[in-house]
Amino acid sequence: MLFTIIGLIPVTLKWLRNQKKKKFMRTGKKIEAIMDNVSVKTNYSINGKHPYILECSYVDLKIGAVYFFKNNFIWYPIEAILGKYNITTVPVYVNNQNFKKYYVDITIFEKYLEN
Repeated sequence: MLFTIIGLIPVTLKWLRNQKKKKFMRTGKKIEAIMDNVSVKTNYSINGKHPYILECSYVDLKIGAVYFFKNNFIWYPIEAILGKYNITTVPVYVNNQNFKKYYVDITIFEKYLEN
């Protein structure tokens, strides 16, 4: 019983993250953020691979504010996709009341992986 509960914790956490992502995509405001930087998180690795971090920003012209966003880990070479297809923006779903709550939609890059 104990091992079952321990085994269900990662599955439950992944399910909760997916539900949160779906909620942002359904109810959040979609903005196009400009990609500023792609970095490699060298102090973290799984099976010898380091994840990529995508940093982007959005300027709200109405109030003159600049917002910065980062995604969760990307496990494929995002720099090659960005360079090959000349992609400069990424969709970000934000909470209308609090831009600190957001989801950077990196799933748009997955269609370029097969090419």
